[in-house]
Amino acid sequence: MTNRRAVSLIIGQDNDPHVQHVSRCLLARNRKVAVFDASQFPMCHAISWDPISSEGWLKMGDDEVCFADVCSVYWRFFPALTTTDVIATQDSISAIKTLLSEPHINWVNGINAIEGHKVKPRQLNLAHRLGAKIPATYVGNCVRLAQQFLSQHQQVIFKPVHGGSHTQWLGAEKRSLEHLRTALARAPITLQRCITGTNIRTYVVGSQTFSVEFLSNQLDYRNDPNCTVTAIAIPQSVQKLARRIMRGLGMQWTAIDWRCDADGRYYFLEANPSPMFLAVERETGLPISEALTELLMQPYSQSYSPL
Repeated sequence: MTNRRAVSLIIGQDNDPHVQHVSRCLLARNRKVAVFDASQFPMCHAISWDPISSEGWLKMGDDEVCFADVCSVYWRFFPALTTTDVIATQDSISAIKTLLSEPHINWVNGINAIEGHKVKPRQLNLAHRLGAKIPATYVGNCVRLAQQFLSQHQQVIFKPVHGGSHTQWLGAEKRSLEHLRTALARAPITLQRCITGTNIRTYVVGSQTFSVEFLSNQLDYRNDPNCTVTAIAIPQSVQKLARRIMRGLGMQWTAIDWRCDADGRYYFLEANPSPMFLAVERETGLPISEALTELLMQPYSQSYSPL
């Protein structure tokens, strides 16, 4: 390979606005950038690995990158593989994980953080053990325990266990025994006491924090086309807690969603290892891109391991 130099790898797709934006930021710092799109593997992309020399290579079109030259990774989005054969899919995933377990890389973020976010019940528990308040929550599909939870809380919302759809009220019609039996036979669910208050998001980038408030009359502000976002200052204790949660979840950057009640108590909802930030940055002027780029320019820290 000629003209070898430090590379920042982006996991995502070329047409993703965040991929394009982070690429531009890194290129402006004279960092070589390569984009790995899992949907193009193994048809168009190639991964090679020598287990004796511990050397690996990525080939994406005409661009060939040695694992050893990848100094940092920005994980934006991992699209589904397009292989349909079960064995081929398993082989492809195993080859990709050979890359994803490369220990010397500065992962922003690594596979453990990404997979951990998909198990939100455990993430809630870990945040609680790290000192965060969380709303009273039931996760599962036991009708008896769901009914017991509902008998203890008047205002309850529901959302998926894994994610993928917005928060909704659990109205009277959905509390009936008949409805619960039908719904919980189909899938487990997350029931949560509704915290009356406002939506706060804290972006944590390394040691820096940037917080915003989403002003909306909707239960889920993402459903509100008139929602506005404003940069705010949050208590130092909450900033420290946000950094502690990020580190505890094995992340180097995240967006933590809180619900802040009328008494100023912050309730942890979730920590996203690959949050969108362009619209927030555009509306507020917060230097999230600058902080994220600086993080990606840093060398690997031995205090962090992806696996």
